[in-house]
Amino acid sequence: MKTHSLVFPIILLLCCCRLVVADQVTLKNGDRLTGSVVRSDGKTLVVKTELVGEVSIALADVTSLVTDKPVYVALGNGQTVLGLVTTKDDSGEIKASSGSVTINRGDVRAIRSEAEQKVYESTLNPGWLEQWTGGADLGIALTRGNSNTTNMDLGLAMARETTRDK
Repeated sequence: MKTHSLVFPIILLLCCCRLVVADQVTLKNGDRLTGSVVRSDGKTLVVKTELVGEVSIALADVTSLVTDKPVYVALGNGQTVLGLVTTKDDSGEIKASSGSVTINRGDVRAIRSEAEQKVYESTLNPGWLEQWTGGADLGIALTRGNSNTTNMDLGLAMARETTRDK
């Protein structure tokens, strides 16, 4: 009879507990950050935390990284692997749907979240009207006196740089 009286409070406690699952970054000084890995370019790691927002960390200061959601990892051999990442010091493992891949920290060229990967892929094959940068200048000079002159200048500088051409 006593075991039945404990079931309801245990169920209530389990329902009220909030399960916190997030990516975890451990630094050399022992500090830990939890949040979501946004991206890494091989030199810095950007983690989005709940309280602080986006935090950039030098990758050399990271001792371990554990992700709870799959991330895209670009390796030095040109391969990109999607999976859960677990690293410790200079080695790591990516648990992909096709199997487990063992990696060396020096082989990682980039880490991207799902959203960052979509942005990256859109830059690989842009349309004709995408990725243009530049500016336009307009100048007008009026002179009045012994002679009347009006000058108008128009300048346009535009560039479109992709991964394959400029």
